[in-house]
Amino acid sequence: MLSSLTAMYHVVYDILDNYRRRNTMQTEVMEKCDMLVENRNIIYKGFMLEDSLMQVLAAMSFVDRGETADVKAIKRCRKILRKKHSAFSYLRGNNELFISSKMALSDDPEKYLDDITETYEEASSW
Repeated sequence: MLSSLTAMYHVVYDILDNYRRRNTMQTEVMEKCDMLVENRNIIYKGFMLEDSLMQVLAAMSFVDRGETADVKAIKRCRKILRKKHSAFSYLRGNNELFISSKMALSDDPEKYLDDITETYEEASSW
C-alpha cells in the first residue's frame, strides 16, 4: 500500500512540476511577445516611413537583448551610417533601420559598423 502511494505521489509531483515548467515558459514567451509589441510601437513612432517588417526586425533585436527600443540612439547611429556610407551602399536602403538598431545596441557603434563593413567586403571578395 505504501509503495503505491509513493508511486502515486511521484506521478502527481511530475504532473505538477511539468505544469509549473510549462506555465513558466508560457509566461516568459508572453513577456517577450509583449516586449516585441512595445518595441515595435516605439520604433514605428520614430520611423513611420520604414518597411513594417524591418520595424519588427529592429524591435526583435532589442527584445533579444531584453531592452526597450531607443529611437534617439537609433537615429544617432543612422547618422553615423549615412555619414560613412553612400546612398547606394549595401548597408543602406532596406537594411538601414536594422543596421542602425544593431549599432545602437553595441557598446561602440562606429566599431560595429566598421566590423560589419569589413566582414561584408571580405565575404564579397571570394
